[in-house]
Amino acid sequence: MSLSPKGNQPKHYDGKYFLKVDSFGGEALSEFLISLFLESTSFKDFVPYRYIFPNISKSPSYKPRYSFIPMFQIILDYLYAFVTLDIIFINTDRHFQNFGLMFDSDLNCFRTSLLFDQGFSLGVGENSLFLKRVYLHRDKQIKMQPFGTTLKSNSKAVEWYPYDFDVVKFVNLLQSELSNWTVLDMSHQWNLMKRQLNLYYPQDTNGVNTLEYLTSVGL
Repeated sequence: MSLSPKGNQPKHYDGKYFLKVDSFGGEALSEFLISLFLESTSFKDFVPYRYIFPNISKSPSYKPRYSFIPMFQIILDYLYAFVTLDIIFINTDRHFQNFGLMFDSDLNCFRTSLLFDQGFSLGVGENSLFLKRVYLHRDKQIKMQPFGTTLKSNSKAVEWYPYDFDVVKFVNLLQSELSNWTVLDMSHQWNLMKRQLNLYYPQDTNGVNTLEYLTSVGL
């Protein structure tokens, strides 16, 4: 995702309206005509524009009651979080239905969605060639979603999210939630997860050697 370099035209604020000078030729008229189209429909959630000949568009000011927050800013940290998570654990299924916004009907507001659907991580649904690529760390050939076709291109889409992983807490949770650890011994996913943790978190947030600690507790 990228931010447009446009949107920086000078705007004059007179207390009731924003007046924007058209420096591209036709922009003011285009905004006005499309505004009229929207006003001719039943759609309500838009900003109306009016045209001042020859090159000014005029729109209502919603200050001080409202402020505008770009969608990119709303989900920025969330984007960082899920892309980083998907890279670490090689989730190949983060399509555009697997992230977004949640609407809280009780509070009548939106919030970023919880991270969900990590099922196709750690080689699930993939073949032995995929696992070989993972172990060789050939990230250019690991196909992923949603901002690029490979692990490497996804890693360049956003900044790295700083998960503060605590391996001791992780093991404590594992002990409380999984009574039989023998299932891990038979799991390709657990072996791959240990490999990824060692790759991205050789030491946890407290300076504990991740792989050594897992080994010390029988994992």
